[in-house]
Amino acid sequence: MTEVTQSGRLLFYNTIKFFIWTVLLGISFWHLQTHPAEKQSIVASLDVLQQKVTVLTYKLTWYDRETAKEKNEYYRSLQELYKTAEQNECLEEENLSLLQETLQEIDKDSLQSFWQKKYEYMTIWLKLKAQMENACQVY
Repeated sequence: MTEVTQSGRLLFYNTIKFFIWTVLLGISFWHLQTHPAEKQSIVASLDVLQQKVTVLTYKLTWYDRETAKEKNEYYRSLQELYKTAEQNECLEEENLSLLQETLQEIDKDSLQSFWQKKYEYMTIWLKLKAQMENACQVY
């Protein structure tokens, strides 16, 4: 009889825990839906996690991990510039599309191709960042 009572108590406590965690999860989702900045920070964290896994994979497979890390940093910098320009509407449409195309190109590039074009990407980033600084005084 005591085993049945203990099993019943355990079931009761687990049901209560499940209910509490479900309520907390619902509150978290509601908070993310009503606060877009929080949602964006979680997405950015997942992107950083993906980039770190990629660098670790390159490290384990003997690829040039410094180039992979540099490629991720360039991509992240250009992506941040793109998001800022898009939110504040500081760049002309042609420059915004150039930035988007550059992001897609970096994402598709192999490490060797990136290594050959990295100064071109840096030039684009510097040029567009300077235009944003002049246009909207964000930085």
